[in-house]
Amino acid sequence: MKLILVTAAHFLIAGVLGAGILMLMQGKPGLLIGGVAVYTIVFAKSCISAH
Repeated sequence: MKLILVTAAHFLIAGVLGAGILMLMQGKPGLLIGGVAVYTIVFAKSCISAH
Protein backbone atom coordinates (compact mmCIF):
# COMPACT_ATOMS: atom_id res chain seq x y z
CA MET A 1 0.00 0.00 0.00
CA LYS A 2 2.85 2.37 0.78
CA LEU A 3 4.34 1.79 -2.65
CA ILE A 4 1.08 2.77 -4.34
CA LEU A 5 0.78 5.94 -2.27
CA VAL A 6 4.39 6.94 -2.92
CA THR A 7 3.96 6.29 -6.65
CA ALA A 8 0.79 8.39 -6.74
CA ALA A 9 2.55 11.19 -4.88
CA HIS A 10 5.43 11.11 -7.35
CA PHE A 11 3.06 11.29 -10.33
CA LEU A 12 1.21 14.19 -8.74
CA ILE A 13 4.41 16.07 -8.00
CA ALA A 14 5.70 15.37 -11.52
CA GLY A 15 2.56 17.02 -12.88
CA VAL A 16 3.09 20.01 -10.61
CA LEU A 17 6.72 20.29 -11.74
CA GLY A 18 5.65 20.11 -15.38
CA ALA A 19 3.08 22.85 -14.83
CA GLY A 20 5.73 24.82 -12.93
CA ILE A 21 8.08 24.65 -15.90
CA LEU A 22 5.32 25.92 -18.17
CA MET A 23 4.56 28.78 -15.78
CA LEU A 24 8.27 29.56 -15.49
CA MET A 25 8.28 30.33 -19.21
CA GLN A 26 5.67 33.00 -18.49
CA GLY A 27 7.82 34.51 -15.76
CA LYS A 28 6.06 32.97 -12.74
CA PRO A 29 8.52 30.69 -10.89
CA GLY A 30 6.43 30.21 -7.71
CA LEU A 31 4.84 26.88 -8.65
CA LEU A 32 8.16 25.40 -9.74
CA ILE A 33 9.90 26.46 -6.53
CA GLY A 34 7.06 25.06 -4.42
CA GLY A 35 6.98 21.85 -6.44
CA VAL A 36 10.70 21.28 -6.00
CA ALA A 37 10.40 21.86 -2.26
CA VAL A 38 7.49 19.42 -1.92
CA TYR A 39 9.24 16.85 -4.13
CA THR A 40 12.36 17.04 -1.96
CA ILE A 41 10.34 16.49 1.21
CA VAL A 42 8.30 13.59 -0.22
CA PHE A 43 11.39 11.92 -1.68
CA ALA A 44 13.24 12.24 1.62
CA LYS A 45 10.29 10.82 3.59
CA SER A 46 9.82 7.90 1.21
CA CYS A 47 13.53 7.05 1.32
CA ILE A 48 13.69 7.29 5.09
CA SER A 49 10.58 5.14 5.55
CA ALA A 50 11.99 2.52 3.20
CA HIS A 51 14.88 1.82 5.56
